[in-house]
Amino acid sequence: MARNFQFELVSPENLLFSEAVEQVLLPGCRGYLTVMVGHSPMITRIIPGVVNVRFAGTERRAFIVFEGFVDIRPEICSLLAKAVVPIEQFDPHDIDFRIAKAHGELKAAKTDYNRNKAEELFYQLTAVRGADRLA
Repeated sequence: MARNFQFELVSPENLLFSEAVEQVLLPGCRGYLTVMVGHSPMITRIIPGVVNVRFAGTERRAFIVFEGFVDIRPEICSLLAKAVVPIEQFDPHDIDFRIAKAHGELKAAKTDYNRNKAEELFYQLTAVRGADRLA
């Protein structure tokens, strides 16, 4: 029998989700992370992408997240995201708007640092564009 751990999904406005889950797949800054009960403690940056949550049995939920941090401990995982959208509420026009904004920031960047940050965000957002098919 699988063991569960507590998963919390928090935005700047409120606690969006807090339940016992079996597994969470997160878009970490160095690739996707699978978190399960007993995971080694770590804190890492989250990039725009899909968070897939699996409960005991076959129930699953998915969210689109836009940047943040995750604090992983053996019995709890807390994801603090800049913005969160449940996959069923995902609007492709919203991601297109964010991509256009990031593209504008990329074109307007005056320093290498700003150009690199804008380029990174632009490519991360374009990867999220097909997220409604990934969940």
